[in-house]
Amino acid sequence: MRKNMKAEILNTRDQRIRTDIKKLVRRLSRDFPMNRTVINIVFVNNRKVQELNLKFLKRNRPTDVLAFPLGFTDPDNSAKVLGEVYVSRDQARLQAKQNGLSYYDEIQHLVLHGCFHLFGFNHQQMPALYAKYL
Repeated sequence: MRKNMKAEILNTRDQRIRTDIKKLVRRLSRDFPMNRTVINIVFVNNRKVQELNLKFLKRNRPTDVLAFPLGFTDPDNSAKVLGEVYVSRDQARLQAKQNGLSYYDEIQHLVLHGCFHLFGFNHQQMPALYAKYL
């Protein structure tokens, strides 16, 4: 069976974001091969990400990205749902400006950060990985 990983991208119609994320996930799939695996990438605003941050991490503030490992098999297509990555568009805009990056580059960075968490990496391990993908 062919190893593949796909992204389901929710809450954005921005074609550039969709294309960039799909390319990024294809590259990740080569280095982290997983059979029939889906990662849900969900774009939200600061209000929603703050709600999630409070509910699951007990932090009452917005954040840029949250990753939730799931690891269940979708009964409709037998794909493993590795997890969900929630990206705050508001935080991405703010951080892009602060870091002198384009909005699209910041989005890629945040999606990558969330995916790395789903793969089991911690913050100390991530800097060495970023250079390969950004």
